[in-house]
Amino acid sequence: LLPDFRSCSTINFPQDICYREEVWLCQSSGSDVGLTRLPDEGGDDVLSTLLVCCCVLPALVKDLACTLCGGCFLTIRVTDSRLGMVSTLETYCTACDEVLNSTFSSDRISGCKASNEPFVMTRSVVTATMDMGVGHGGLTKLCRYLDTPVMHHKTYVAHSKHITTANMEVVNSVLCESAQIVRKVYQEFDPSVDESGVIDLTVSYDGSWMKRGRRSSYGIGCVIDVVTGLVIDFGIMSLYCQSCAYASKRFGGRKTKAFQKWQKKHRDCNCNYTGSSGGMEVEAAEMLWNRSLERHNFRYTTMLSDGDSRTHKHLCDLNVYGPAVPINKEECVNHVAKRMGTALRKLASEGKKAGTTLGGRGHGRLTQATITKLTGYYGKAIRSHPGNTAAMRRAVFATFFHAASTDEEPHHNHCPVGRDSWCFFQQALAMEEEPGPHCDNVGTPRGARKGRVCSTRPP
Repeated sequence: LLPDFRSCSTINFPQDICYREEVWLCQSSGSDVGLTRLPDEGGDDVLSTLLVCCCVLPALVKDLACTLCGGCFLTIRVTDSRLGMVSTLETYCTACDEVLNSTFSSDRISGCKASNEPFVMTRSVVTATMDMGVGHGGLTKLCRYLDTPVMHHKTYVAHSKHITTANMEVVNSVLCESAQIVRKVYQEFDPSVDESGVIDLTVSYDGSWMKRGRRSSYGIGCVIDVVTGLVIDFGIMSLYCQSCAYASKRFGGRKTKAFQKWQKKHRDCNCNYTGSSGGMEVEAAEMLWNRSLERHNFRYTTMLSDGDSRTHKHLCDLNVYGPAVPINKEECVNHVAKRMGTALRKLASEGKKAGTTLGGRGHGRLTQATITKLTGYYGKAIRSHPGNTAAMRRAVFATFFHAASTDEEPHHNHCPVGRDSWCFFQQALAMEEEPGPHCDNVGTPRGARKGRVCSTRPP
């Protein structure tokens, strides 16, 4: 039994529950030309970052006088001193051969927990490449085209670790808030629920992959509370570790003694799964169900899934919560209706191979539009009769025969009767009127007549 979320009127969801920004990377949206702007101390927006060619910098100071010799011989030069992608800029007088001032090409991130405060430019570039999924290789290619220095791979990895740690802190904070909201909603529905007690939840679970076709090196499994729609937990499965791949290339293979010696010290390996990509969903579910009590004191006793029974069978075999607490499985109506459409498309395809034309664009064919409509009718019949299998079966056959009816062969015996019926035929009979033509009342090609243009109205 699920709580009625509409009655939980006192629950206020935080507006930022699904999205957070790091303080050190908090940037407002830019102008129409796509420039990133940050507010200055006076409250006005100023440009925070620009791409500038070094050759245009001397023009800014060419007419300024040197504070030492008084001549207008100033220039701005870029020194060989460099930290990652940040260089040192100097204001230099060519007449007296003196450096008047020097600065880095980027500000540092103030208040950072690191021993050396990182540069804003370096941290922003690493964050952007991680977000786009191009990594250090993509950054190297970009810097090659821009003719700019690129940071070393070790520097990139160090920054990426700091970013990942900061992101996971935010993620864990959001997940904890989500769990607190879920607990509060269930307490409002059932006051007997303890603030720290175990709660049995109905959750939606599904897996996804980075690439289609289940040939991906990365997979993810997500647990979503059905009542609130909030993500409670997720797990990432990885077949690949960038550090291991880099070390393997560096030491000449994974079987070398140098690599094996390095691997013993490699404690933060990102590879946490071995097997096929298709099994990542099952492995992620095992991890999430096993830690549900430890993290939030929840038990996922009912699982809403897409019809794949492998995950549910695996969890039942593990006996996660003991023999007294079984894990039930519910089918998603959308996926059930989707399977109807898949079966009809397969029927049309197999009929074409056997020499029987079912699909196509001709009159009375099983077209894609017809399959879509039948799929929608099938899903609506299931949703309209929850818990009543017999009524659900009658509704499914009613939509099928209704869609296949014509003026010459009406099949409306399964359709509901009465003035309030969705079936135009039964509605007309209840009002003792002549039913209209199927061409104008049935939204399938079989209900149309050759040479006549008709409107389509779904039942």
